[in-house]
Amino acid sequence: MMKILMGFGLSALGLYVAFKNLDLEQLAQSLTRIRVDWVLAAAFFTIFSVWIRGMRWRIILAPICDAATHHLFLATMIGYFGNGVLPMRAGEVIKAFVVSRLYPAAPLVGVLGTVVVERLLDMIGLALVCGLIMVSFETPPWFAWGTGGVIAVVVCGVAFLVAVSCLSASRIERIGEAVTGRWGWAARPWALLRSFVDGVSTLHHSGKPGLIAIQTGVYWIFQWALMLTVAWAMDIPLGWMQAGTLLVGTMLAASLPSAPANIGLYHAAAVVTMTAILGYPEPVAQAYAILSHAVRVLLPTFLGGAVALVMSPSLPGLRAKSS
Repeated sequence: MMKILMGFGLSALGLYVAFKNLDLEQLAQSLTRIRVDWVLAAAFFTIFSVWIRGMRWRIILAPICDAATHHLFLATMIGYFGNGVLPMRAGEVIKAFVVSRLYPAAPLVGVLGTVVVERLLDMIGLALVCGLIMVSFETPPWFAWGTGGVIAVVVCGVAFLVAVSCLSASRIERIGEAVTGRWGWAARPWALLRSFVDGVSTLHHSGKPGLIAIQTGVYWIFQWALMLTVAWAMDIPLGWMQAGTLLVGTMLAASLPSAPANIGLYHAAAVVTMTAILGYPEPVAQAYAILSHAVRVLLPTFLGGAVALVMSPSLPGLRAKSS
């Protein structure tokens, strides 16, 4: 509860920071001059980047189940909806739940392990983008601190994956026998932990690290292009590296607790990044924050909600649980 209240408080503060000097007339002029063709291009990059994530997730999931890419795409869309309307990134659990219902042979905890791998791959990509931006621009302390936090998470995550990958199946079995033999009550928790470890170790057993790296790179290129095409839709002369800076700034804001759909914090990050780092006027930054948030956050949230409504009656076991 405290984290939820903190999130709403930070979102309210973010809205104040982003729009405390709002000129409604200038904002309306900026938003009415939007080029629809570039907005559609930005929407394409938003949706197709989710498809790329589905393709990558299929490879990561392969040691657990042979899932279809379109199922993983739809599950990821539902996950975006969950992240948009629920606190504490509950969408990550929801999308794992959807996959476990579509593929009963895939245990929920094991699928959650692959979600952890997915998020770590995203963090590695973000860390690389952060490094590229920091050598291109003179960034403020908050940007450097955020980048340091991303790098710390990546280092810890990679160390965890390496440690898990070094454990052989026989070694894990021996550990399990020792734990459950001494404490019988630990059998169920150990089974869940083992399933989670199996999910985390799928990256090691996927056999396609090169393809996974390429797909991660394509995902980030699409996210980068999304930020750029939103600027072109508003005739903002945003450069490629400037778009990357905005991408990093808003991604760092997304890691903080906030109100649903990252409202407030996203806008504050976009406005502060554009004004303090890139030197754009505040009215331009405010208009860009609104449009980019609509395409990048609200669009997948609404589409994910529609997918959830359509798919929920067909998910095995879901109707029985809800009745």
